[in-house]
Amino acid sequence: MKNFTKFALGALLLCGATTINAQNRTDLIWIIGDGVAAGWSLDDATALTPVANAESVYSGTVWIEADKDFKFLTTYNWDDHELRPVEANATPNAEGKVDLMRIQGNDNDNKIHVTESANWFITVDAVNNVATFVKSAYQESHIDYCSLFMVGSACPGGWSVDEGLIMKQVSSDTPYVYAAEDAALKEGTFKIAIALKGGGTWQSKYWWYRDAADADKAALGQDGDEQWSIAKDGNYDVKLNTNTRDITIAESVSSVASALAVEAAAPVYYNLQGHRISEPRQGDLLIRVKGNTATKVIF
Repeated sequence: MKNFTKFALGALLLCGATTINAQNRTDLIWIIGDGVAAGWSLDDATALTPVANAESVYSGTVWIEADKDFKFLTTYNWDDHELRPVEANATPNAEGKVDLMRIQGNDNDNKIHVTESANWFITVDAVNNVATFVKSAYQESHIDYCSLFMVGSACPGGWSVDEGLIMKQVSSDTPYVYAAEDAALKEGTFKIAIALKGGGTWQSKYWWYRDAADADKAALGQDGDEQWSIAKDGNYDVKLNTNTRDITIAESVSSVASALAVEAAAPVYYNLQGHRISEPRQGDLLIRVKGNTATKVIF
């Protein structure tokens, strides 16, 4: 597949940009507290992402410090529902599970802690109100973010940070690799936020940019608003390895298949009055339609 990482810079001034409130999103669960890298900062809070083909189940891998508190939020605000453990000072049981309850307000402000500092693969079932913790196979470096978000004119949500396109961790074995697969993108540009609320401040520390020296690399907090470009509308696979800083942007299988189907379609002919001609004759002046393209031709 053709790789689209080496495009010219698409510049966009972001002064005065605004976002909507992420409370409207129902596809994320935030983890916050002393036990994670964000601490109690809502700006830095990372979010678990939805599990495919599962109703209201979210997952992600993140580093958690032993014996330090944390809990789950349904938005990145304090005035909405939280998923707190049923018991105070809860730790995962022998099966790695913690029973949760949905709470709004300060009553029963219970929190969770783990007994070992590690990268943990977390699953939150918001229907059955249970969280499951499994120690990750990957422990070589701390994983601070469960998800990233593509934002820009090329993305479905445009420049609204709160509508950022999710880049999920590809695997719990390689939680430093994030991807948006088969994403419907438009001609335009984008960059990548590490946290939604912090990204909405437009501070560079919350953004991965196109490396000014290498379009195939990403640079966190870089000076200058360098962005990646999408040359044409289509479906793309976008993948970022935050350990190596390698980024790939390629047409997805579905997009390539669609293009090949259009290319392979047999042409249809019409006369200048718009009537379809089933048996064109040599020398006829006709409209030739193939796929999405119409051309005036002499047969």
